[in-house]
Amino acid sequence: MKKLLITLSATLFLSHFSASAQYQIRNGNFESWDSVGTAKIEPTHWNSFKTASGSFALFGQQQLIRSEDTHSGEGYCIKIFAKDLTLAVANGMVTTGQVNMGSFNAADTANHNVTRINNDDFNAPLIAIPDSISFWAKFDCPNSSQEARMNAVVHTNIEYKDPGGDTNYVVAIATKNFTQCAWTKFTIPFSDFRGRTPAFILITFATNAVPGAGSNDDTLSIDDVELIYNERRLSTLELDGVEIGNFDKDTMEYTIDNPSDVGFPVVTCSTISDKATYSITQATSANTTATVVVTNGDPALNNVYKVHFKTPLAIEVPAVSKDNITIFPNPSKDYIQINSSYSIISVDLYDMVGKLVKREMNIGRTQTELSLSNTVSGLYLLKITTEKGSATRKLVVK
Repeated sequence: MKKLLITLSATLFLSHFSASAQYQIRNGNFESWDSVGTAKIEPTHWNSFKTASGSFALFGQQQLIRSEDTHSGEGYCIKIFAKDLTLAVANGMVTTGQVNMGSFNAADTANHNVTRINNDDFNAPLIAIPDSISFWAKFDCPNSSQEARMNAVVHTNIEYKDPGGDTNYVVAIATKNFTQCAWTKFTIPFSDFRGRTPAFILITFATNAVPGAGSNDDTLSIDDVELIYNERRLSTLELDGVEIGNFDKDTMEYTIDNPSDVGFPVVTCSTISDKATYSITQATSANTTATVVVTNGDPALNNVYKVHFKTPLAIEVPAVSKDNITIFPNPSKDYIQINSSYSIISVDLYDMVGKLVKREMNIGRTQTELSLSNTVSGLYLLKITTEKGSATRKLVVK
């Protein structure tokens, strides 16, 4: 067992940390370490050869150190290094799972890293699908063409192996091979999404992308490993199936004239990221604001869109019955015809934020047409003023 929980407060802290870390990598900044001052030192929730399993685990070498040579100049990072064992080079390696040493042949898949789903020391829980993974790396080696490697596999609730894992349990993968570099930040997108439910992520860093290759002088420093959830934004926001005309994905609040005399329009939406989810609370007479909460990863970082409905002041005079006025066609693209039992004085077309879009004045007859040329598709309010008063209609422009 790598950790010894000494006090109740420490137990409670680690329990809280474990729960909150289901959206993020535990100890991704490498500030917490186990067995400090011994030959078995390893970063908490990360593992290498000294805690390996397998037939050849007793031959595992210490191939990492806690280093203060960080990209920021503060705290710690991990430095892993290769060892020349004469018959082959043992690549430096660190993983969120457990190293399994099953063969002297470096390329044998009996040598792999594995998520131990029932051992918290050798797994990294994850209940969301990130957009990408970022990390800082510094790679030194004699061969300028040699590549170090990062591989991250989000997978379902099984003991996934890398390499040799069953792809039927993969949720998403991010891989990066990179050559010599001073401290550099890499951000690698996840791909190969399989539509499965995530449970864990298995991350591996190695001093060489090819097992057994490289030299005794290869060193790889890693710091600040982080999962990135980019998109918590909407791609569309609609009222009764028609997109809000002034919608912008980065604008969180809208004030809209309510086009309905009874009730409120139904708010619907879609998200930019297919990994994001959302919940909608529709407006009611008790709360005239509709709310859309968009989640992608940690719920503490949600985006909240709000649509405030108000009675349009410019057209709130209910003097004419709806039965006295008809408009058609609706929806329309080119024009609408308006018929009234009374002489029509004017027609005003407003967008959903109350901006006047079109106006026809001094009509003086019971029938008129309103051209919709150059009118952007969307939902509008039509105010018809007659000799007896005013009425409003909801108009959809295609």
